[in-house]
Amino acid sequence: MTLNTEQILAMFPHPTLTKIVGEPALESLTLMQEEHNSNLASVKTNLGDGTTGLMVISMKPSTFATVHPDPFIIPVNPGAQPNPDEISAASSATKIADIYKAFELKSEFFSEYCDAEHVSVKITIDAVEKIYYQSLKHPHMGYAQVTLRQILDHLVKTYANIDPFDLKTNQEKMSQPYNANAPIETLFQQITEGVSFAELGNAPFTKKQIVDTAILYVTKAGVFQDDLKDWNKQDPANRT
Repeated sequence: MTLNTEQILAMFPHPTLTKIVGEPALESLTLMQEEHNSNLASVKTNLGDGTTGLMVISMKPSTFATVHPDPFIIPVNPGAQPNPDEISAASSATKIADIYKAFELKSEFFSEYCDAEHVSVKITIDAVEKIYYQSLKHPHMGYAQVTLRQILDHLVKTYANIDPFDLKTNQEKMSQPYNANAPIETLFQQITEGVSFAELGNAPFTKKQIVDTAILYVTKAGVFQDDLKDWNKQDPANRT
């Protein structure tokens, strides 16, 4: 069973994004990116393998690759009806029924993906003053064909003003030692914030860089040593 717009919105922990008053800035856009990621990760979908929800909508492809090892196959519009050649080649009524069933499921998944995209765009538009994104509006279709990433990329490129110095400062912040007496969640948050910032600055970290950074922190802190030994024994492809 697929999801409709209302069901998708009900799963969002941030159905209303934090309002950006006035010109967007780096801090407010960083928070918006995090809220979108959280929203779309919370969608319980059968698209993909279900582990990342629909985060692919809010994240750049290079960044999504750091949180999931396999490419996400974005559903495409299957058209108005099944392929007539497939139906003609079907050898029984049962196989024809299977073709229609598969077609209907493809249509439902395509609609679910589009609904998640559209509701994410809508809550973004509601959170930002029109003057800052209206250049994306089509004269006849409005924002119907505008994707979430197009809006986020436009806002960041136009207003975030992230320069090489900011990216260097972010790397230094990410490199702050982990306090072994603090909850491990503080380390996760430190890395997550750094990764989000780098994404906004169009300089995303690779998956290997993120994993290596986390391993370096816990090694220096002298914690989880037994877990690290077990982790190092795994096949490199499974070290996530």
